[in-house]
Amino acid sequence: MGLLLTVGAPVGVPGIGHAAAPAPYRFVGRPIALYQFVPPITPGNGAYFYRVIVRLNRPLPRSGRHLLASATVDGGGGYEGVVPAVPLRRRHPHRYCYEQVLESDAQPHDIPALDHPKPGRPAVIAMYLPPTAATPTLRATVPLHRDRDPNPDSTAYLYERRLGCVRG
Repeated sequence: MGLLLTVGAPVGVPGIGHAAAPAPYRFVGRPIALYQFVPPITPGNGAYFYRVIVRLNRPLPRSGRHLLASATVDGGGGYEGVVPAVPLRRRHPHRYCYEQVLESDAQPHDIPALDHPKPGRPAVIAMYLPPTAATPTLRATVPLHRDRDPNPDSTAYLYERRLGCVRG
């Protein structure tokens, strides 16, 4: 006489056989909004460049090498999505830090707040993540700061360190 064993988790039993739903996204620490003036190369007015640096409680979704998210400052967005804020070799493991860069003169419509930034002025940061990419998943109002480390190749990571993103 044979013995029949069934292997598997009972369906519908909480915590058994089902993957837990991921925690909702949230900011860890206060997002950072920075700006700097970039003078024109040719005669003109120049533009303001903005950086939004955020730390999240979990990693962003990906499609291949691209992160599926974007961030805005006062409604202005970048032409590329968010990217890791710190290179892999300097990144703190299990700390999910990202940045978005945008220009005041590359917006589809005029956004006066981006054309005339003032240090300390409240700026609205919004993060757009799938599946609700049409409405912000996360939102925060933070003070705007003049970028004191405007060199994009800088290894100081002044602002990223404030959020605990840099190893060492």
